[in-house]
Amino acid sequence: MNERQKREKIIIILKNIATIFVVFSMVFVLIFLIQGWMIDFDDGKTVRTGLVQFASNINGSTVEVGEKTLSEKTNTKTQLKPGEYEFKMWFEKYELWYRKASVKSGEVLWLNYARLVPKEKKITSHLQFENLKSVKFSDNKEKALAISETAEGLVNFSIVQLGETLKATEIKVPESLFFRELADGENTFSKIAENITIESLNENATRAILKWKNDENYEWLAIDLNDPEKSINLTDNFSTNFSKISPKNRNHSKLYALTADFHLREIDLGAQTISSNLLSGVVDFDIYNDEISTFVQKNSNGKFSVGIFRIDRQTVILAKDFTAQPRIITGVYYGENYVHILDGQKVLIFKGQEWSGDRKPKKIREINLDFKVEDFEINAENRILKIGSASKTVTFDLETNSKYEISAGGLKWLDSFVLYNFENEKMVMRDFDGSNKYSIFGAKSNFGVTLSKDGKYIYGITDKSEGNSQFSRVQMVL
Repeated sequence: MNERQKREKIIIILKNIATIFVVFSMVFVLIFLIQGWMIDFDDGKTVRTGLVQFASNINGSTVEVGEKTLSEKTNTKTQLKPGEYEFKMWFEKYELWYRKASVKSGEVLWLNYARLVPKEKKITSHLQFENLKSVKFSDNKEKALAISETAEGLVNFSIVQLGETLKATEIKVPESLFFRELADGENTFSKIAENITIESLNENATRAILKWKNDENYEWLAIDLNDPEKSINLTDNFSTNFSKISPKNRNHSKLYALTADFHLREIDLGAQTISSNLLSGVVDFDIYNDEISTFVQKNSNGKFSVGIFRIDRQTVILAKDFTAQPRIITGVYYGENYVHILDGQKVLIFKGQEWSGDRKPKKIREINLDFKVEDFEINAENRILKIGSASKTVTFDLETNSKYEISAGGLKWLDSFVLYNFENEKMVMRDFDGSNKYSIFGAKSNFGVTLSKDGKYIYGITDKSEGNSQFSRVQMVL
């Protein structure tokens, strides 16, 4: 091999080494960036950033981080060094959305729930009802069941179709459902509207569960809103007194029922059958889905236990020896099973990867409260607990392990991140941490409100004239 060939071989080797170095360098830099690392030129050190995701109900909203305005509008994201920041989102003709939050190294901060509120609110009213007694909005936000009373004192059932055009359809419920002793000349439907509560309404408002106070007793009814003649008085049909009935599935075709003598049973509305006792000594239950439920059981020693129930499987006791009856919430968040137990003035959070065995939910946290709890709920995502009284509310975010205190009570969920209540007969909304509080419109507090499926309207009930009410809506997207 001559000198020229040797030099060419060395050059080829050096080029290969350089190529490998460049490739490895690029891969290293790419991994460095993907993992959120950056060079902080202020002190010359490398730091791992956090990712912030922004989204709002008004797409194209401007995003500000401190004094800096991002070049991209919502929905967007950015990487920031760890620390506390002030975030703003805004759009012309809407109120400013503001949040102060901490960005943590290697973690995602989700600010994807900003609900901007119009500065000027357009309110329209529709559908007058005489002596409205109760209203229940369907879970899909497209319909409502309304119970009213005519001038003659007769109960009236209506399905209200929400949307661009509101429409009410009267439902003719069979008189036989409300059998009772009548005075001479009295109508079966007379003066019973105020004694009926809507316990649940299925997702598309085709079936409702009603609770009717008949004299001194309560009767439970399953109303088929598509074919009212198929409706059933569950108490009469099964000759059983019930203390609680809840839907086992989304279409309300199957129910779990708690009898007055503390037995848990299953009702199949299609077959019109009721099961034998599934569990005994049960004083309360909570349904996650058609397979998983939790229950509170009173033991022979007078103390209470909380457990998990699945048909054809052995029950699992999670906690016991409660001296007072606890309240329970069951859910799944990001593949983890949760059971939340309210025991007096503290909440116990249980978490596990399975519902039974060694990986069943175990206690991971205890939240202490300084007030008597009246309200205990979780949002639709099973992420944020809401614990409240008439004057105070505590929320706890399972995602960030953050606790927030709000100096207001009677709060309900408007969506998964926004709460509402009524102050001086005005509906007021705010984020789950208490920020971004805005008064929306005057409405009757005993009927509640709902946000339309597309987020365009908030529906509520307002006064029309003496004794009359109407459906009103606020346009939230201009």
